[in-house]
Amino acid sequence: MSVIKSHLDYLDEHIIGWYGLLLPVLIEIDKYNENQDKKIKVNVKEKYGGLRIDLSGGNTLLHYMAARTERESHKVCQLCGAKGKPILIDDWYWTLCDFHAKAKKKSPHDCEKTHQLFLKYLEKDRKFKAGG
Repeated sequence: MSVIKSHLDYLDEHIIGWYGLLLPVLIEIDKYNENQDKKIKVNVKEKYGGLRIDLSGGNTLLHYMAARTERESHKVCQLCGAKGKPILIDDWYWTLCDFHAKAKKKSPHDCEKTHQLFLKYLEKDRKFKAGG
């Protein structure tokens, strides 16, 4: 099974904003695995408001890409992919843009409410860009 396909289920609403960071690493791992007898195993998780990518094997380039992606995840909103920064909310680290930080502070345990606030923000942003 493809590394990408096996990790798509993990990309839930809590880290969907990191998809653009994670995808290039997973693509390179799939390419590497196509030509190797011993396949790289990958474990992707969120830890302390950032991505954590553990590789079993691989080459220097793949480990460099994974480490760079982990560092970059602390600068990208994990909910929308915009510029973000680490923030502590109710003893839990998140990396969020200003908009999602405000929404999360209003309803820290209600992910659905945070998602609905984000959808409202997107709608306002679309109307603004359209000149309406």
